[in-house]
Amino acid sequence: MIDKKKLLQCLVILEILAILISSYLIYLHYKEGKSFCDISERFNCDIVNKSLYSELFGIPVALFGLITFLIMLGLTYNLFNKKSMNLFGFQLDYHNTIYLLFAILIFSVLFSAYLVYVELFVLLSICLFCVVLDILIILMLIIIILLLKNGKKK
Repeated sequence: MIDKKKLLQCLVILEILAILISSYLIYLHYKEGKSFCDISERFNCDIVNKSLYSELFGIPVALFGLITFLIMLGLTYNLFNKKSMNLFGFQLDYHNTIYLLFAILIFSVLFSAYLVYVELFVLLSICLFCVVLDILIILMLIIIILLLKNGKKK
């Protein structure tokens, strides 16, 4: 049986890393000049992070990521403390919180896949920090799936 507490601890670590990387990507989005991530034409955070595709409605995609990871961290905090909360009239107990995190991560994986497509086939350049974020999102999804499977065994 998988230890829920250890999985939640791993999830918190991944969320904090994602928050830090998203914050740095926001900084790079507005920074003038080249970043150290500007390695070549093929591996260039600046090309990706300052492209037309780096914003939605004039807001950096990295800011949406930061907000998402902060929300996830708050939800994970509630899981640690086994607290139930009311969110817009919907009761979030432990089980519902896990499903909400699962839904957020499924959306995140799909959106990340779209952004990877844009990097590879439209911009022809890869942002290494974005790739790390994509890996973190996949790892978070795996942890949530393990928590879901662990909860069904009872």
